[in-house]
Amino acid sequence: AGFITALMKLLFKSHLHIRTFTGQVWATMKGKKASFYKLLDSFIANSSNLSLADSISQSKFINANLNLNKKVIGLKGGSLSGIDFKR
Repeated sequence: AGFITALMKLLFKSHLHIRTFTGQVWATMKGKKASFYKLLDSFIANSSNLSLADSISQSKFINANLNLNKKVIGLKGGSLSGIDFKR
């Protein structure tokens, strides 16, 4: 879905595209399959105006493992379970 959205942004010259990372399928893969999915995530993130991850540790992991022209921003206090806005 993220790849199709990134393509549509380019095709229709949309001015705003926000990418959210909630997990990386390539993190446990190896070889060509992992490289392919990393390439897809890099394309999606590089074509977006803003890339967000649900935690700071996840944003560090993504920034270290993908070739991006802008950094993924981690949401403070976030987790896979969501963000506790009351906290």
